[in-house]
Amino acid sequence: MSEQGILQALEVKHQYGQLLGYILLGCTHLGMEEYDHALRYFNSVNYRPKHILMDWILQMPLYLGLSECWLRQGKFARASQAAHQLCTLAAQPGEHTYLALGRQMLAEIALTQRKWEEAETEVAQAIAVLEGVEAPLAEWRVYATAALLHARRRRQAEAEQCWTRSAALLQRLADSLGDNIELRHSLLTCPSVRAIFDRACLPPHPLL
Repeated sequence: MSEQGILQALEVKHQYGQLLGYILLGCTHLGMEEYDHALRYFNSVNYRPKHILMDWILQMPLYLGLSECWLRQGKFARASQAAHQLCTLAAQPGEHTYLALGRQMLAEIALTQRKWEEAETEVAQAIAVLEGVEAPLAEWRVYATAALLHARRRRQAEAEQCWTRSAALLQRLADSLGDNIELRHSLLTCPSVRAIFDRACLPPHPLL
């Protein structure tokens, strides 16, 4: 669908549509763990002429995608730089979902490098961003990262609580899809999502 959208945007010279299509394709390849392909699409957005003004709404998923790509490739400085750029962008209008995801990415980067105190700080900041707001798309990821941190610091009870909260949020998201069986199946069978349910010892609701 993204490829079709890009072709249509190119035909009518709709630059916003082109940018959105490249970002969505980058996110798709990122989800498939095809990091070189993802970076190619993300960078095709990043390196466009400077006179094209990109809406901040598109910049946030771009920097989130770039940060995760660099992290998965072990390029921690680049991953951290992109995550900090995301936090700066999201903080200006008070965008809670992407600000929490930016902090979550910084926590993931610190965890991967075994920088425990830094990870603790970033997880705490991510949770603070979510207080009193509805941001389930970020919240399940934040609590999954918190669970990993607790587990690695041998705080098993806290880890189990966070796994359970993350799984409950994912189930709520799946339920919000209603009768769209294909989307529910895609979400609940995703390996990273199934791992959370397994760690929480909670089977997801039936897909059908």
